Amino acid sequence: MSVSTKVIIEGAKDLDLLQGLSIYLAWYHSHFKLQGGQINMLVQIAAAIAIELGLRISTQSAAEAKRAFVGIYYLSSCLSMVNRRPITMKYNDQIGECCRSLARGSETPSDTQLIHFVELQRLAEEIALVFGNVPMKDERPWIGSEQADLLIRAFKPRLQYLRELFPEEGICLPSILLAYDSTCIHLYQVSLHVPPEKMPSISSDPEVPKHFGARMNLLIGCLEATKSCLDRYLRLSPTIIEHHSMLEKSQVAHASLVLIKLAFCTTPGPETFPLRQACNVPYYLDALGAHVGSISVTSAQADYHDSFHKFKVVTQRIKAWYERAESFGSTVFSEMKPFDMKEPLQLAEIARDEEPLMNFDIESMDFLFVEESNFWECA
Repeated sequence: MSVSTKVIIEGAKDLDLLQGLSIYLAWYHSHFKLQGGQINMLVQIAAAIAIELGLRISTQSAAEAKRAFVGIYYLSSCLSMVNRRPITMKYNDQIGECCRSLARGSETPSDTQLIHFVELQRLAEEIALVFGNVPMKDERPWIGSEQADLLIRAFKPRLQYLRELFPEEGICLPSILLAYDSTCIHLYQVSLHVPPEKMPSISSDPEVPKHFGARMNLLIGCLEATKSCLDRYLRLSPTIIEHHSMLEKSQVAHASLVLIKLAFCTTPGPETFPLRQACNVPYYLDALGAHVGSISVTSAQADYHDSFHKFKVVTQRIKAWYERAESFGSTVFSEMKPFDMKEPLQLAEIARDEEPLMNFDIESMDFLFVEESNFWECA
């Protein structure tokens, strides 16, 4: 029976449907033939059903109901943030109480570790709302380098406190640490939107930013957080990676895209740091593609490919685009005006040399291009 029949015709809001949606979404990348544009729609449906069921969940409810409720919150919040969509199901006290209740019951090993994921995502949500990293009704708030630095300093003790609560071992520990690294990226991601502030008339050079050192420190902090996340992922064994859900995949995708944004971030001033060279984007794309691609069990000639082969193809295509972009110079994106921006990341076009470079909105880039029906035609 289809989701549309259950939800629209029958008006179903039962636990079985919610559990089915959560499993489908968590391993969405594992399906051989992805349905374009489907994931965001299903995330919104699952969140709406979870909110309805949440009204009937209490501390006396069955553990499986609490797991489904908290799981959909975590799925929808993570995927909405990575895909730059509004967060439909935000953290509340009920979600926190369900996590604590599951930890006290400890029916499964993951019950005691679920709260670490949720608390990290709760903090990531707060960071995103303060810095405007998710779509909002109003424009992104203007944040200068000094204000951004103060806000980061305010959030860092909470992040460090959560880090100290992590277990020393456990089946979920690698994923918890990856979620921690991802939250660090969300914290420093504001550096990509901090504008260089010009010096007053004291300086004869109008291009010298007023707080160049503060802004550069923020960018370097973002670079360190991003490379830490990617390095941790590259150290994971293939056995661990092959059991990763869509959440870990999306965190690595987000880190990769932030690294590319950093590489194209302008750093004017007399003390310009070689940010692009420090990002070393080609190395990370090659390393990620090789590491994940080695797990694939489908041949290049197969009609359908597993997610590991697809991931390798994605990194190869992004690297090809990136190297083309590099050849156009470091200022190509900084000189683009808002009305010059095109649709986000149509990487299926990069194989055609006659296509112009400007097919890429670096401000709103995301990983939804893998859902385009024509993306895998030549994969």
